[in-house]
Amino acid sequence: MVNRTFVIIPAAGSGTRTGSPLPKQFVELAGLPVIFHTIKAFEKALPEASIVVVLNPADIELWEELCDKHGIESPAVCAGGSQRRHSVENALRYINAGAAGEPCENDTVLVHDAARPFVTKELIKRVVETLENNSQPGNPIGVIPGIKLTDSIREMKSDTDSESVDRNNYRAVQTPQAFPLRAITEAYSEHPGTAFTDEASAMEASGHKIIMVEGSHENFKITYPSDLLLAEAMMKNKTGNQGL
Repeated sequence: MVNRTFVIIPAAGSGTRTGSPLPKQFVELAGLPVIFHTIKAFEKALPEASIVVVLNPADIELWEELCDKHGIESPAVCAGGSQRRHSVENALRYINAGAAGEPCENDTVLVHDAARPFVTKELIKRVVETLENNSQPGNPIGVIPGIKLTDSIREMKSDTDSESVDRNNYRAVQTPQAFPLRAITEAYSEHPGTAFTDEASAMEASGHKIIMVEGSHENFKITYPSDLLLAEAMMKNKTGNQGL
C-alpha cells in the first residue's frame, strides 16, 4: 500500500471572540475567507496530501456558497462535533473509512487550525520531515511546532495568588501537529471522554513521545479583533512584496 498524507483542518468552532457575525475562519482576509488561505498553504506545501475540512453542520450551506463565490474547489468535508476532539475524531473516522482496509503503518496525518492562515511551506515541511526522520516501526511519535514566550508568566496558585516561573522552560504550542494516522486514531479511542486541547495531548496520554520543532511567530491564530487587523496588515505586506 502506498503511504498517504492527510491534513485535517478543524473549522467547526463559532469563533465569536473576533466580534464578527461570521465564525473567524469564514471572515474575509484579502478578498478570501481565512480558511481558504490556510487550505492554499497546504496545497502548495503538500500537493500530494488529501485535505479534510471539518465543519459545523450548520455552516455547510455557507461553505458551499463561499466555494461557489470564490471559485474554490472544495476539499473533502465532514461534520464536526461539540468539542475539538470530537471534530478531529470524526475526521479520523472519515479518513479511515475511506482507506483500503486497515490504515498503513506509515500513513501520516497533520492537524492544523483553520484560523492560522500564515503557516509557511517551510514550517509544514519541517514538521513532516521531523516525523519521517524520527519515526520507528512500533514506536510512534508526534511532532509539534512551538515558539519561545516573550512575556513574563506566572503560575496561578489561587484566584488571586500567583508565583513567577521561568519562561525559558515553556513554549507556546502551534499547529500543524503531525502523527502516524494509526497511532493518533488509537490514542483517541484509548481515552474516550477526555477533552484534549490538542492532538499531542492525546498522543502523550497514550505514552508516545512528542518532539517539538521551532514554530513561527507569524503562524499565529486569529482569535480577537486585533488579530484580524494584524492579519490584514500582514497580508497587504505579503501581497506588496510579491509584486516587487
